[in-house]
Amino acid sequence: MMLKTIREIQLKLDDRVKAYARFALTLALLSLSALIGVVLLTAYTIRMDIAFMEANHMLRNELIRSDIMREAFSYDGYFPALILLGILANTAIAGIFGVSQEHYFTRFRKELEQFAETLQFHKPRQLGPLQDSAEDFIHLLSIRKQEGDSERFKDLRNKLLSLWPKGIRVYLLDQIQFAVIAGGLAAYYSALCMMVFWHANSKVVILTSQMTQIKTVNAASFFEFQFSISESIGWTYTVLVTLTSCIAGAGFSRKTYMASYAIRRQLRMFLEGNLAARLSLRSGDPGLTEIKAMNLALDKIERSIRNTGSFVVREKQDEKDPEAV
Repeated sequence: MMLKTIREIQLKLDDRVKAYARFALTLALLSLSALIGVVLLTAYTIRMDIAFMEANHMLRNELIRSDIMREAFSYDGYFPALILLGILANTAIAGIFGVSQEHYFTRFRKELEQFAETLQFHKPRQLGPLQDSAEDFIHLLSIRKQEGDSERFKDLRNKLLSLWPKGIRVYLLDQIQFAVIAGGLAAYYSALCMMVFWHANSKVVILTSQMTQIKTVNAASFFEFQFSISESIGWTYTVLVTLTSCIAGAGFSRKTYMASYAIRRQLRMFLEGNLAARLSLRSGDPGLTEIKAMNLALDKIERSIRNTGSFVVREKQDEKDPEAV
């Protein structure tokens, strides 16, 4: 029952929230989880230090334990603002990257609508993974409109379609830009999270030297050992969260490229003569909100092509009459 409810919520998010917004939210939650994890680790480490001091009768007053915890998590006014800035920056970069991916489909929709009005060739721009395929599509149909089903058209179509990607095509420029910016932000944010731990540990060391009634060599070695273990755990956690963020970015990019591949495949069917072919994407895919407008443009293109009176369409009825093909 719970799994069904979660699935229903996910479907609603896929349908009502754009892909780039979900991606930005994912990165924001991952950043927040890194901070929460380090804070919990810090609190646990301090509690272990206090337990050690209590077990060795090092505290003058049991009420001091709350003072230690409160003082360890006291920061200068600017530091919490830096933490918040780190979360917002990660979210903003994810959102900008997501919007840039979504805009490929928006620009392609506009190019398709413009072409549907005149069927005159114009070179599309800034379409990312759809760039070459969109240009070939517009070029071929503009020639088809002018020359009909000519040999030149057929030869050019066969040549261009033979060069179309056979699978998912990765747009490396986007990946490099996102990796560099996101990597820098991840390093900055990870250091901020660990500063929470370093700050608390230094405060504990100072406070224990001031508020404990006896000093032992064992206490110093214990605190040092405890710090080194906790620091290793903290860094491991922040690195894992950073890697998870990178994986989330790669997953979002893969969705973009799979959606682009699906559109290319359906455009190819249209060029090969199946004028009934239309574009479709899965729920939650980037560009899904543009599909309806793209298909309306294809409707216009189909009517214009059919009005030429010579475009050969491979439909089921043509299979009964081979001479018509």
